[in-house]
Amino acid sequence: MSHQSDMTAPRAIGLPDARTLSYAEYGGPAGAPILFFHGFPASHKEAALWHEAAVRHSARLIAPDRPGIGLSSYHSGRRFLHWPSDVAHLTRQLRIDACHILATAGGSPYALACLHEFRRDSSAGEEPSTNLTVRIKGTAIVSGIYPLSLPGPGPSGIQLSTRIALWIVGHIWFLIVPLLEWFMGTPARQNPQLFMSRMMREAESRPIVDKMCLADKAYGSGFIESTKHVFARDARGAAYEAGLMGRPWGFELDDIDAGGVSIWQGGFDAACPVAMARRAHGHLKGSILKVFEYEGHLSLPARRQDEILKAMIYG
Repeated sequence: MSHQSDMTAPRAIGLPDARTLSYAEYGGPAGAPILFFHGFPASHKEAALWHEAAVRHSARLIAPDRPGIGLSSYHSGRRFLHWPSDVAHLTRQLRIDACHILATAGGSPYALACLHEFRRDSSAGEEPSTNLTVRIKGTAIVSGIYPLSLPGPGPSGIQLSTRIALWIVGHIWFLIVPLLEWFMGTPARQNPQLFMSRMMREAESRPIVDKMCLADKAYGSGFIESTKHVFARDARGAAYEAGLMGRPWGFELDDIDAGGVSIWQGGFDAACPVAMARRAHGHLKGSILKVFEYEGHLSLPARRQDEILKAMIYG
């Protein structure tokens, strides 16, 4: 891999409510700014997997850790629509008035929340709830997740057992904190080998294309490192974020101006099924859907980075 400069070292900004937002940057420091919203469970270190491609395409990836993830402060009672305010403060601190958004998997609700807030209809006299503005030039959602209640024709592709589990976690997320801390949090901080073995055991149920990505030494170690950093402090942030996925999101996809939004989905994606992406595409007016039938949840963002960044930056 090419040399990663000091720009990749974690930094932080203070927020008005005294919380800290941690972030790091990857790619070219003078490149086109792209906000990188990591997946779940993942952290800003997921963007390190995109560093090489970002350098090739002169992209500057700015990757914040969401509240309670990594070294970002926990935010009690937060919702998806709280995130745009944090993002706006970050972009103002970095003196960025226009950028792209690249969201993977569990980062998609946060990307959509930003589009909902930053692209409100100014002709109707509405102002973004953040009282801060940043212009979103384009958004790529890769292996994204969408609301479980999203209406549409045909099956969503999400198993009933998964729907039930997400609903339960959404309402009693606090009960899984001790379990998540025992299973992943403590090993992440104290026993890296145990943490890795548990992560690899979970990967056994993934499609072969995703297993091949994890078998790659560079990608596999980067993936593990990103997940491990989630629990840098404790498991509370990860448990709360899991709960958000199973609750109402607080906004409707139909209300979003999705011009400039591209949806990238793999046909072998069992975690975020392509059927759900098709439904979301139908509700996101102006979006473009790109389906890669032989890619999985991990292989798509792992193997299509150049294609995704090229489409974002050069149109």
